[in-house]
Amino acid sequence: SYNVVFIKLKDGHNPGSVAQNLDAALKAGGSDARAMTWQGAIGQIADMAGLIKAALAGFVFFIFVVAIIVIMNTLSMSAIERTSEIGMMRAVGAQKGFISRMFLSEIVILSGGFGGLGIVLGSLLTAIVAGMGITTDNGIAQLLFGGDRFYPLLTVGDLIVCAVQLTLVTLAAWLYPARIARRITPLEAIARD
Repeated sequence: SYNVVFIKLKDGHNPGSVAQNLDAALKAGGSDARAMTWQGAIGQIADMAGLIKAALAGFVFFIFVVAIIVIMNTLSMSAIERTSEIGMMRAVGAQKGFISRMFLSEIVILSGGFGGLGIVLGSLLTAIVAGMGITTDNGIAQLLFGGDRFYPLLTVGDLIVCAVQLTLVTLAAWLYPARIARRITPLEAIARD
């Protein structure tokens, strides 16, 4: 006899509907067994895991906001410090679009370079930790690990999400400094010199 039977579904199947169909089939066959999703089976533990995941997502969102503010502040100060240069460029015919593209290229080089380096180092660190074979007998650690072995996994989809997030942070941080730089006029360059 079995107390618990786990069924792994193929991609594209809804666990809730599969559990309902299986439960109906078990009842029709006269079995005392019940089918349910893993969240329903482990109840509060699943809720706690969801809460931990939400807290981590909130923390990551906070880090993104801080990154946007830091990058935006750095580029805004850069635009203000280069008022005379930007004004001279405008005086010799540089359009506002050129100034915006100049700041966009600068922020793409900075955030793309260092953000890309962070993604690569994070991927390497994940592979190193996964290869270490860290195990535990502690119940709470097993809950956090998702089993008795800590095996972090980074998929291609995760890397794509990281690249999209880096792009969104870069574009959000670029908007305000580009606006400051576009407003600089040749007259301001002359007034500063």
